Amino acid sequence: MEIDYYTLLSGLGGTVIGGLITWIVTRYSLNKQFEEQDKRQQAQERKNEIIALNAVLKEIEHNLIQFRGTKNLMESQNIEFINYKASNLHNNYSMEKWNQHSDTVLFIEDLNCLSKLQAFYINLSFLITNQITDREKTENLIDSGLYLSKQLEQYIEAYKK
Repeated sequence: MEIDYYTLLSGLGGTVIGGLITWIVTRYSLNKQFEEQDKRQQAQERKNEIIALNAVLKEIEHNLIQFRGTKNLMESQNIEFINYKASNLHNNYSMEKWNQHSDTVLFIEDLNCLSKLQAFYINLSFLITNQITDREKTENLIDSGLYLSKQLEQYIEAYKK
């Protein structure tokens, strides 16, 4: 039995070349799939960030209404201090959206007002926990809330583009 080296080398060469072509095509295809998956993941993260920012913005706007009501009450009653518990008053301040979305918001690196946002919610938490406020704190929260509201609106608009 004689070995036909031409046929053997031809078959071996075809196998090597076919394997190489398969490897190149598979590698290209996998790279494309990974790129598309990465794009989809980034788009989903962007969508989640916009949802979180909008939720926090709406909550700040809700709290601004409450702060203005508190300020109006203080002005109309000519008082400097409110103890909600002792006065049997109920405040309607909210931190729910911040608690729900702060993990997402705090990782938005180019959001310039993060420290002010955190300070706003720390002050709000103090107010909710202690159920007391005074005119100066209320006015500071209004000023801070207005600033944050404007900053978040601008950021969301720029972020959507």
